[in-house]
Amino acid sequence: MIISIASSIRPRHPGLPTEDLFKLFRAAIKDDGDTGDPVIQSAYDDVVTYDHERARGVMELVVRRDPLAWRAFYALLAEARDAQPTITGLPSEYCEGHILH
Repeated sequence: MIISIASSIRPRHPGLPTEDLFKLFRAAIKDDGDTGDPVIQSAYDDVVTYDHERARGVMELVVRRDPLAWRAFYALLAEARDAQPTITGLPSEYCEGHILH
């Protein structure tokens, strides 16, 4: 049902740059609290399935506010996404160095 509705919607601005599309996607998720939780749950499930022990270690770095924590987190997301092309969560360019610079 949702897929058929989404496929019938035509964008107003088909030439919208990827970065702007990402910003709109992020805003839509932030504006709807019910949407953010499934996205977070999906990303969590993906990284834990990919490498449970590493996911645990990365989260410990985040909790301890280690300077390399977010770099390790995004690297783990990118690797998990590459291992399973069906992974949802963050857009690929977000994990591929968009934030790591």
